[in-house]
Amino acid sequence: MNRHIISVGIDVSKDTLDLWLHPTRQSWQVDYRDCRLPQPADTLAQQSPQVIVVEATGGLEVPLTAAGLPVALVNPRQTRDFAPSIGQPAKTDRLDARLLAQYSAAVAPEPGPRPDAQLRELRERAAHRQNLVETRAIQQNRLARTASPLVRESIQSHIHWLTQQVQEADASIAALIQDNPAWRQQSQLLQSVPGVGPVVSATLIAQLPELGKLSPKEIASSVGVAPFNQDSGRWRGRRRVWGDEVWRWRC
Repeated sequence: MNRHIISVGIDVSKDTLDLWLHPTRQSWQVDYRDCRLPQPADTLAQQSPQVIVVEATGGLEVPLTAAGLPVALVNPRQTRDFAPSIGQPAKTDRLDARLLAQYSAAVAPEPGPRPDAQLRELRERAAHRQNLVETRAIQQNRLARTASPLVRESIQSHIHWLTQQVQEADASIAALIQDNPAWRQQSQLLQSVPGVGPVVSATLIAQLPELGKLSPKEIASSVGVAPFNQDSGRWRGRRRVWGDEVWRWRC
């Protein structure tokens, strides 16, 4: 049994992960080119961490939660604001991992729910669709600035292919939702709201499984669209929505 309550911070860069364990001060770096993360997940499981903190900037929590590990996503602004309190002005990947681990130990954020296999599948399909849409938008912008007939033809062909892929992704997402009675009912309810269509409803189902389980205020706070107080003494500051980065990542 561990003598310490282990808190873990993981900093994600393009090709590597930096991990830091608090309070043991163990740290190491691993290549991040395989989203299954077998080696880091196995190593962390042996430590029985209380919580693993990852900034909400990517999909790293998916393979970690799939391995049964307690993962909490935090807004990058929270950790940046926490850094001065521990006297950490410098910034490196290793220091960022230590910062996240110390934040975890000090704040003790609640681990998020562990998605089941079907929810993970829905999230991956939704993320794949979003990537296709973004790539198509880039190509459409290129087409508007391209004069060469040969290049334009190539770009138009790529856009056509991407559009087909988006349609196939939409169909696969719809089929997955239809196969789940709870999701099917939730999708119908969401789409009864004016302005909410299949894409928005699928995104909400995939990224906000808390819908229907939390109050409206709790949901607004969770996605970062609730205004928070900025008061001090008699001074009453302007309420601000500070968690927009989390919502952009989740959508």
